[in-house]
Amino acid sequence: PIHQKLSELSKKAHEIAKEIYERKREELKSELEKIEDEIDKLVAQLYGITDEELNEIKKCLRILKEGEIEEEEVEEEREEVQVNFNANVKPLTPGFIEVSVLNPQNQKVRIEIILPERKKEKLETDKEETFKIGIKPLKSGEYKIPYKVIVDGEIKEEGEFTIYVEKEKKVRKKDSLDDMLDELLG
Repeated sequence: PIHQKLSELSKKAHEIAKEIYERKREELKSELEKIEDEIDKLVAQLYGITDEELNEIKKCLRILKEGEIEEEEVEEEREEVQVNFNANVKPLTPGFIEVSVLNPQNQKVRIEIILPERKKEKLETDKEETFKIGIKPLKSGEYKIPYKVIVDGEIKEEGEFTIYVEKEKKVRKKDSLDDMLDELLG
């Protein structure tokens, strides 16, 4: 099937090339390029050549044909710093806030957090790291925690996250009267 498809495309490419060069039909050049690309991909598939390898081969062929070519600048996407907050808090008991820093470029990161007791906490790192910040016992309710994420001296994110402290549900223990009622009622 690949050989047959190659044969058909090759035949079509020759016909188009003939039209371009004999009848000066310049408008067909883009169609010829598309067919040539399709042929290249099929040949690469036939020989187990990856797309990346095929691009390198094409680049080498251009160098041979045109001389040295400028290297295409491929700017790598910089992965951004990410900061996640998670709170583990129960009413009226000391808890903690966990701050996870994802820092793939090892940039200088500073995180400023204002805790519920109005204490300002500053964390600094230049790597991926997880911090645990102890917090004093809190009553039930919602607590807004303002924060800033500063990367290489520039504020990248400013916002707040919420800590929810829910009332503990009290579980009543069965007493002997409950046991007797259960026994009588079955």
